[in-house]
Amino acid sequence: MQELLDDINAIRLSIEALNKRVQEQGQPVSVASLERALATVLATVRAQSAPTFTLDYARIAQQIQGHLATPAALGAVLTTGTNELNAVVKQIPRSIAVEGEVMGFTNWKSAALVFFVPMLVLVLGMAMGGVFSQVSKEKYEMLQGQAQGLQDKVLGIENERNFYKAQIRSFSKSMSTTKESRQTTQQLFPAYQAQTGGTE
Repeated sequence: MQELLDDINAIRLSIEALNKRVQEQGQPVSVASLERALATVLATVRAQSAPTFTLDYARIAQQIQGHLATPAALGAVLTTGTNELNAVVKQIPRSIAVEGEVMGFTNWKSAALVFFVPMLVLVLGMAMGGVFSQVSKEKYEMLQGQAQGLQDKVLGIENERNFYKAQIRSFSKSMSTTKESRQTTQQLFPAYQAQTGGTE
C-alpha cells in the first residue's frame, strides 16, 4: 500500500515539474520527455523505498517444528475419531417399524400394483388396437363396411315388403265387401304356400 502511495506522489511531483518547465520555457512538453521524466522518478522512488531482507530457513523450520503434529499424535487422533464414529454408527437403528398403510414395496399388494397394472393396461390397449386378431385393421374395416351395406339392403327390403303387405291388406279389405270382389281378390292374391323340394 505504501508503495502505491509513493508511486502516486512520484507521479504528482513529475507532473508538477513538467508543468513548471512549460510555464518557464513557454513550450509544450513532448511525450518522450514526459516518459523519460516519469521513468527516472519511478526508478529513484523504488530504489529508495524497496526494503531488502534475507530469510533464514533453518531458523524458520525450527520455529514451526514445535507446532507440527508427529506421526504418533496423528495416529492417536485417527484412532479417537474412528472410535467416536463407530459409537455413533452403533446408535443408529438397523430397522424402523412402519405403522399404517404405506404405498411402496412394503408388501406384496403394492408390488403387484406397480408391476401388473401397467402390464394389464398394455395388454388391454393391444387387444383394443387389434394386435392379437388374425385380420388386419384395413380388412376388418372393409368387411365391417360390407356388413353395414348388407344390413342397409335387408332393412330396405323389409320396408318394401311391409309396404306391399299393407297395400294388399287394405286392398283385400276394400274388395271383400261383396262376393264378387272376394273372388277376384282370391284369384289375384292367392294364399302363400311354401314351396317344397328343389327349384326349376
